[in-house]
Amino acid sequence: MPKHQEQEELAERGLRSRKQARTRRELEGAALALFEDKGYEETTVEEIAGAVEVSPRTFFRYFRSKEDVLFGDEADQVAELRRIVRDCPTAATDMAALREVLLTFANYLSSGHQQLLTRAALVARNPRLGERSLRVLRSWELTLADELALQRGMPTPDLHLLVLAASSMGALNVAVRVWLALDGEGSLMTVVKRALDVASNPEGARGADHVAGAVRCRDRIELAGESCKGHAQTSTSSPVGVQRSNGVASANRGTSRSSSDKHENGYACSSKRTTRRVRTPL
Repeated sequence: MPKHQEQEELAERGLRSRKQARTRRELEGAALALFEDKGYEETTVEEIAGAVEVSPRTFFRYFRSKEDVLFGDEADQVAELRRIVRDCPTAATDMAALREVLLTFANYLSSGHQQLLTRAALVARNPRLGERSLRVLRSWELTLADELALQRGMPTPDLHLLVLAASSMGALNVAVRVWLALDGEGSLMTVVKRALDVASNPEGARGADHVAGAVRCRDRIELAGESCKGHAQTSTSSPVGVQRSNGVASANRGTSRSSSDKHENGYACSSKRTTRRVRTPL
């Protein structure tokens, strides 16, 4: 094949790939907007496709169902977690390095915080979506365990690594849930650090309790209309400012993120790699 013809084919494939990626993003954006406006169950595939001016058949070339649109970034998240662990070859033997892995992954997730808020609201209203959300968390947990096993030269994770991965991802999951319950305001990284402190030293990290306490107090406000005395109302170092409706976090409020959300190198696995931005999580 002549070289110029090969170059033309490569250019054409690149253009086609970019068009497909753009269509996928447009379908995801349209779906989220419709889910938020009409409700997940009330929105049809035909409406999502129509909003992007493509056919339902085209929709199904990208997604198997409406649920897949909502969790369309799961594969990207797992791939990113793998890359982060592999960039930190001591994560399986050094707890400080593993902590860095989790903080880097949390930073990746927080870059798409508006989608996280929207998804959290939808999951809260639809128990079936909650099951899928748990499967996503499970996939993170198994991915982490598998990668740690590879670092130790093991074909499969042993009990120690399975427990380590489960407890680490459990702490990350709780931190994200607390942050989302507070409408994603403030620093996710601050909450994740506190959650990891509790996981590694429950008795020595009681200072983290005020974050969860603020969430519980905010829930009581909604029911009783009382003021939240004794808990942080506004802070630049922790998530604050819950505004909830029907028990779910509002996904429409403008949010401000603390400068501490910017993940700074300085942990055990600092590197020059650029953290990828999540496509429009959990």
